[in-house]
Amino acid sequence: QPHERIGDYGRAYGDEIARRYEHGDIIYIPQFPLPIDLAFFQALSVSDSIAKLGTGNGIEDGIFVRDKAEFRFDRNHVLYKICKTEGLAAYFQQQVRTCDDQIREALRILFPKYYSLFCGNITWRITDTPTSIMHIDHFNNRQPTPDYDSFLHKIKLFINIDQDLRHWRTSYTLPEILARYRHELPPSLPINRNLIAWILADMDLLKDAPSHAIAFPTMSALIINADVASHQVISGKRVIAAEFFCEQRDMLEPNMHPQARMEGWFKEYGYTRA
Repeated sequence: QPHERIGDYGRAYGDEIARRYEHGDIIYIPQFPLPIDLAFFQALSVSDSIAKLGTGNGIEDGIFVRDKAEFRFDRNHVLYKICKTEGLAAYFQQQVRTCDDQIREALRILFPKYYSLFCGNITWRITDTPTSIMHIDHFNNRQPTPDYDSFLHKIKLFINIDQDLRHWRTSYTLPEILARYRHELPPSLPINRNLIAWILADMDLLKDAPSHAIAFPTMSALIINADVASHQVISGKRVIAAEFFCEQRDMLEPNMHPQARMEGWFKEYGYTRA
């Protein structure tokens, strides 16, 4: 049921949110409360060259700089380059900072046992999202994820801020893929989850997999473990995407971490380590 405050979702569902998430379920929030000027963002159009405008490339950095005894607007700031005027850039950033802070607070409320929770990046995507293949998230340019990063627990949030529905599909989770595609995948695989995700993408293995369609409206949100649940973007435009992490030991069930389960999955489904 939709709620006006994030705390109401926490009261209604408690630890069940984290528990279901750790078991690979997708969490749907029908109304994610944010103090956002939707009309402002829905009127904006940003170049595809900066599709993922976020904290990682300076969206929250100070927009005023000190030059000796003077204070001036930073015209090298990423938002000035987009907005072209100081007032528009300053208002854009005020909106972003306010909403980002509330998103950070919301995740701490929804996952209160994740004591080490920290925010990796929050991106504001004001461009059309290209259609993707069905995939599990893969990074690091085909390199194995370092051990420390491999055992961080990831929480990924998407909030639709466009006037139109955002369309996705979802399909099998990683253990289901390993089980169902045992005779199509190589019998020997790297134990690193990220490398397996790259193999799945290179093979386009899930192109004919059965899928579930998701269409989520304005100001609704999905929380998905994209390292485990396969997913495909069909269409969408304006969206806030946020990545959070916590230490494995803070999970309600630390043994449910995907990298911690790899050895067991290999043994159960008959794979050997490459």
